[in-house]
Amino acid sequence: MFETESKADVVFEFDDGSKLMAHSQILYARADLLWHLVDSRSNDDEPIPITGVDPKIFRQLLVYVYSNQIMDLEDSLLKDTLKASDQHECFGLKRTVEIRLTELLTPDNAIDMLILADQYHCPLLREEAMWRLLGHAKRIQKTAHRKKLKDSPALYDENGALHGVRA
Repeated sequence: MFETESKADVVFEFDDGSKLMAHSQILYARADLLWHLVDSRSNDDEPIPITGVDPKIFRQLLVYVYSNQIMDLEDSLLKDTLKASDQHECFGLKRTVEIRLTELLTPDNAIDMLILADQYHCPLLREEAMWRLLGHAKRIQKTAHRKKLKDSPALYDENGALHGVRA
């Protein structure tokens, strides 16, 4: 149904001028925040502006709303998809992306993933990143990535330690 745009009655317009069509009844049934955007417009023919989100990412969000599936989402787009799903309260997609990100965890990206998890309230990703950090604490202490943690004071405990990794 999403792919055909048949009888679509909602237009989302992006910063670059591109547009995506959707069906208000699907949004009403499956995406509260998007429905609120539809319902709050003053004119039914008025496009709904979507700012700060790549149309490719928003399209993934709509595909998920329609089908409960992620279609060909590149790993390089996962972080942006997590942000958009959090921003637009598409929690099923957010959880699916969070699980996918945990599968991509390595000692080299664990700090970035921990910061991302903290930023977008992803408990599973946060826990897995912490375990990865704990398992490779000595290696991580020697990397430049560790400096990123200093910009995220919420990740430290009251003693200045990151669950066993000294600050």
